[in-house]
Amino acid sequence: MKCIVLVVSLLSFLPLLARADASHCYSIQNQDRKNYCLATARSDKSHCYSIQGEDAKNFCLAQQDNNKSYCYSIREQDAKNMCLAELDNNKSYCYSVRDDDSKNMCLAQRDRNRSYCYSIRSQDMKNQCLGAVR
Repeated sequence: MKCIVLVVSLLSFLPLLARADASHCYSIQNQDRKNYCLATARSDKSHCYSIQGEDAKNFCLAQQDNNKSYCYSIREQDAKNMCLAELDNNKSYCYSVRDDDSKNMCLAQRDRNRSYCYSIRSQDMKNQCLGAVR
């Protein structure tokens, strides 16, 4: 579950998010989520290397390098689906995500629609979503 939340934020998806709002990232308490948010908002993969969790790091690198081979290295299935939703440009993967907050994050990023972010209960995840989606 922890991995899902991190990875989702983990969802700041590449081309979709080009230069999102990094100001939301600084209010995120969890350091891995903050690094993921900054990598996404600034399009700077150096922040991915500061992420401790391997699944979350692979998710971040997949997005920053636009390379779905990293997605296949992700062990947690929800995180893998979120990664593939972005890199395969296929929203149907989002509907396979079991956690509601993660699903809303996936849909927000996939559709580039911030309204999904406001349905996320976790404040850190909501800020991450708002930081990732223009």
